[in-house]
Amino acid sequence: MPAMVGFFDSALWQQLILQMGHEEPAVYHAIVALSAFHQDSERQGMPLSKEDLGNTWHRFALEQSMRSFSLLHTRRASHDPRLREVTLLCCLVFVLLEWLRGQYDKAFGHLRSGIQMLKEFGVKMTDESRVRGAPVERDLVAAFAHLDIQSAQFGETSSLVGGNPILEITTSQADGTPTFRNMSDAREALDHILEPVFKFTNSTEALSHEQLAMQYESLYQEQSRRCAEVSEFARTFDHFRATRYYKLSAKEQRGADVIHLHQTAASLHLEICLLESNDPLLDTYTPRFERLLACVGEVTDKFPERPSVCMDMGIIPPLFLVATGCRDYRVRERAIEALRAWPHREGPWDSNLGARIATEIMKIESVAGSAPPSGDTEGFTSEPANNTPAPRGVSVTISEDQIHACLSYHMGNQRNERWFKLDGK
Repeated sequence: MPAMVGFFDSALWQQLILQMGHEEPAVYHAIVALSAFHQDSERQGMPLSKEDLGNTWHRFALEQSMRSFSLLHTRRASHDPRLREVTLLCCLVFVLLEWLRGQYDKAFGHLRSGIQMLKEFGVKMTDESRVRGAPVERDLVAAFAHLDIQSAQFGETSSLVGGNPILEITTSQADGTPTFRNMSDAREALDHILEPVFKFTNSTEALSHEQLAMQYESLYQEQSRRCAEVSEFARTFDHFRATRYYKLSAKEQRGADVIHLHQTAASLHLEICLLESNDPLLDTYTPRFERLLACVGEVTDKFPERPSVCMDMGIIPPLFLVATGCRDYRVRERAIEALRAWPHREGPWDSNLGARIATEIMKIESVAGSAPPSGDTEGFTSEPANNTPAPRGVSVTISEDQIHACLSYHMGNQRNERWFKLDGK
């Protein structure tokens, strides 16, 4: 439970889930399943997520999850008013369990089911202090909202969080300068900013070179709007940090650093998402990538007891952005090494998988002539060797045996695939 709390306090993991685990057998068995798989993964040093039914802990986790499913199924016809909360909490635990097992399709399926249930209950997340609709636990709804936002980076359609509540959440100083009341408000405002940013960057990067050129004018207009929203958030949060940071607890300061990290990454990602990956203009962004890498270092330096699994986004998405987006391969290598140095999971993000994908992308570029060939990242020059287009619209599919993965990507206007072994051997 302390690991699940991650970078921010959470009544869900520190209180609600423990209480319901004692009172509800379905929740109890779901928690035990997650705990068993997590314990074994941590014992092995958090390798790439993979299920092994020859492993006693994995079989035990599967048995426990099936018991939870069975208990929920027998109560489906019940009119118990608490059934909704029990079902949603089990659903949330199943999402995390499937991510830990490396079963991404199943995990996102559970997440979609939970979000659909919330929508059927009439719930709409506008900010953490106001959940409209049925009396579902606020922190449980907030947890689904956070995971919903993260899923947008993986091509899922985020739908639980809506609107931009910055003006509703902020308060004004005596001089009229907007600021946030507390860390909870700042974090919720960031979620509402990141949701459309993730949707936009994910959709633009899925386009071929030809599609990008044809839609450039409309995409540029939306890019400008999203950049303005991030800038508005940055001004408000920078004022909050300048005036309140020293009053925060050590954990809240770390949370503030993580918010600043994602604000910085969002701004950079937005600015480069419409650039072709062989555009020399990207060279001017290398100092920005290095600053983002430095921000990651500041966060990890303040995190001596690093969790192996947590729900919150932390350092993996920014590191992956550096490891795949920077034109300076030396900076990319540092980001990949940082991903490998702390093997852990943040929601759907796996640091080991992120490092493998980033390495394979560099190999694709070497084959295309963007960098000299190498067996791994060692030996790459500090920048691409020529103007050959680098891959766009990269997506990853894990094979059923969880031994191989397939990178699908645009190179120019052609769709290509590259299969590779997940263990890198």
